[in-house]
Amino acid sequence: MSIFIIKAPRFGIVLHGTIFFLFWFQMAHAQLTSQKKTFTHQDSLRGGLNENRTWFDVSAYELDVKIDIKERTIKGECTMEYKVLKSADKMQIDLFAQYEILSINRFGLPLEYKRDGNAIIVQMPQREGLGM
Repeated sequence: MSIFIIKAPRFGIVLHGTIFFLFWFQMAHAQLTSQKKTFTHQDSLRGGLNENRTWFDVSAYELDVKIDIKERTIKGECTMEYKVLKSADKMQIDLFAQYEILSINRFGLPLEYKRDGNAIIVQMPQREGLGM
């Protein structure tokens, strides 16, 4: 689209500003209406609270991390303390997909889990009870 501006001595600045505003408004409106965001399953896991995230309240993380620059690796362990807010049998924790999980344990016993992109869904051995 081309816009021709005629600059009259008296009204030139007003005319120029008005046309610029109308042009900007049309472009902004076109961009806003044409960019409808479609949310993916991963967006829902990362961005929203769900039944696998809201039943516990983390009180502490303990990280033990070893970085090997020569091998270009990061190895570590994360211990999480949490309080149970309501009974549940699955826990969602987030970890970028490029990080490999070797095991998830509770009181020294291995737990089953499955990865769903950047989310890990941990199957608890029994429904966690309140106050645990």
